[in-house]
Amino acid sequence: MKSRIYTIIILLSGLSFNIRAQQFSLEWAQKFGRSGWDYVNSVIPTPSGRLMLGGSLKGTLNQDKRFPELSINNNAFLAACDPRGNILWQKIFGGKRFSNITSLVSIPQGIMISGIFQDSIRFDSLFATAKSYTGGYLALADEQGKPVWLKNTGGLATISDILLCSNTKGKVFMAGTFADSLQLAGKEQAINGEKGFFLAILLPDGSEVNPVVIKCKGKFSLGGISGNDSLVCMGGSFSDTLFVNDTMLVSAGKEDVFLMIFSSEGALKHLISAGGTGIDQVSSITFSNSGELCFTGCFEYAFLADNQILKSKGGKDIFVAVIQQSGRLKWLRSIGGPGDDYGHFITVNDKNDIFVSGNFVHHIQMPDEHGLIIEMDAKSPFGNAFIAKYNMNGELKVSFNLPATSEDYCKSLIADHNGSITAAGNFYNRMQLKGPDGQVNELMSAGERDIFLLRFKDICQDVIIDAGADTAFCPGQSVYLIPPESYPYFQWMPKGLPNQDLEVKKAATYKLLITDQHGCMASDSLQVKMRQLPLVVAGNDTVIASGGTLRLDRATAENATEVNWTSDGSGSFASPGVLCTSYSPSYADISKGRVQLTLLAANHCGAAYSNFFLSFKQDEDSIAAFPNPTKHMVTFVCNKGKSIRSATITSQAGEVIVDKLAVNSTVMKYDLSTYPSGTFIFHLKDGTTTITKVITKL
Repeated sequence: MKSRIYTIIILLSGLSFNIRAQQFSLEWAQKFGRSGWDYVNSVIPTPSGRLMLGGSLKGTLNQDKRFPELSINNNAFLAACDPRGNILWQKIFGGKRFSNITSLVSIPQGIMISGIFQDSIRFDSLFATAKSYTGGYLALADEQGKPVWLKNTGGLATISDILLCSNTKGKVFMAGTFADSLQLAGKEQAINGEKGFFLAILLPDGSEVNPVVIKCKGKFSLGGISGNDSLVCMGGSFSDTLFVNDTMLVSAGKEDVFLMIFSSEGALKHLISAGGTGIDQVSSITFSNSGELCFTGCFEYAFLADNQILKSKGGKDIFVAVIQQSGRLKWLRSIGGPGDDYGHFITVNDKNDIFVSGNFVHHIQMPDEHGLIIEMDAKSPFGNAFIAKYNMNGELKVSFNLPATSEDYCKSLIADHNGSITAAGNFYNRMQLKGPDGQVNELMSAGERDIFLLRFKDICQDVIIDAGADTAFCPGQSVYLIPPESYPYFQWMPKGLPNQDLEVKKAATYKLLITDQHGCMASDSLQVKMRQLPLVVAGNDTVIASGGTLRLDRATAENATEVNWTSDGSGSFASPGVLCTSYSPSYADISKGRVQLTLLAANHCGAAYSNFFLSFKQDEDSIAAFPNPTKHMVTFVCNKGKSIRSATITSQAGEVIVDKLAVNSTVMKYDLSTYPSGTFIFHLKDGTTTITKVITKL
């Protein structure tokens, strides 16, 4: 059977079973930052195997004295690391006021960068000026951090959010939010007073193509953008009204969630909205390898999507959801507790495992498909970051806490095919992480907020369990389900008790959950079926001509492993152990007039039988003659107690051919093969009675 893998802490019917082992094994931990507020927003792999980080850093780097005006602001921060997180190079760029990097994408020409800046921005020798208080910029750099080009985007509009994504063909998509005059692709797309979202394709030189503009009223925020080779999706939140082509979306609460799925050329395919009465927001979206759309965010009070609803456990809770390619909701899950909890990032590996990062205060609960609950406690009163792993069916596999002594946030994830998870985020004060050898790795922040970069191994990735082959049992019996080997924890679902074998008396699908010594849980299902007693039908009562053979081709036997034909006569079956066979009556059968044929069917649980009567056509004179006409032998069989004492054979003209042939039997055979064709009259004498039979010789 196909195995499922996931990891949980179980609370069931008052029974607590705590899994203390870590399901992500720390491989290395690095930090970046200086004395101020430092942030990371994006981490991506590069074709050469490096890791590229983008965010913002307070001030300048110690070795960089070229632009003293950068020392008082948060500036765009770009860094490259080797596969173990060691810095290969890092640099900042910006201007007299705030600037950052919001997202990075790798394309064949290099690393494309998006971000927000105020006033002006200088990237080495390249320079751009904001045309509004806050503008958006785009840049292309090589893997050494050298800029190829730098440009602002959006024209005169105020840009507050801007994000990039790319597909496997190297096509880059840009999404963002704007207020007031928006220019894209060399044209004015909105005028003063208008606001909303924009989406466009980016060429390698940063030029916009096929822009789509979505205008709105009320509050709005961009949550994420993701694309594959045929689709691109933009997600976010809005209040009041959102205008999409000829459709007007009106929020049900303070802020609702929306997802807009377009073709790769910008044609709208699906428009999806969800939410409740509170503030509901999308924070990250991604396409799976199979084309399903995964997204996460947070909600207040209640969250209605399609026909599924979530209710929060306190302030804000986290939702995780998957949309099918048809645009319908596949599943929806919640993560939350009594505080305000936020989903931050979502990604999918090539096995379609879904990884979600978030931040929570106090404690959170994550239910699995069976109603079992995982609880996680924050190590800090200000909250902790966590990572959760689901499969594409919505089954929770892993939950992992990133403990810190103060609040921390996991802002970006990379999950590769080798089971490695790279996590980037922000922390304050101290993070303590245990390595596989039990040694504690401690990161201490240099300022009010620093950046962490961590690499874990998903040790649960290849943990599987085979519950065993499907089995069956007979009525009135039962079967015991036993794990294939010993585990610290196992349970048969449904209705099984922890660490106990299960006696099954009902046919159903049963799932075995196991937890190994690392806290990894795997599951597998098997079918237990109820064997049925055989159902057998031999056939209906049948009449055949004397001397004929009965073809048994209408019998049925269900749930049988073997069959067997029997007769109360002395005839013979061609193959008595085969359902479809034939029966050749004996002379005794014909003389008797009828026989009973019985079909017996058996299996592991028992046997059943069915029978019918086979009768033979009889002449009124009680002697059957066959075959007639004949080429050779003719047979006479008596019934009703008669017997043939003697026989005289004459021609049709009355000429005696054989006179008073002694027989003294119930069966008489005579060979006419040496006689010419014609009519022969057999005078069969039974005591004082003579019976005449006319036989035609061919």
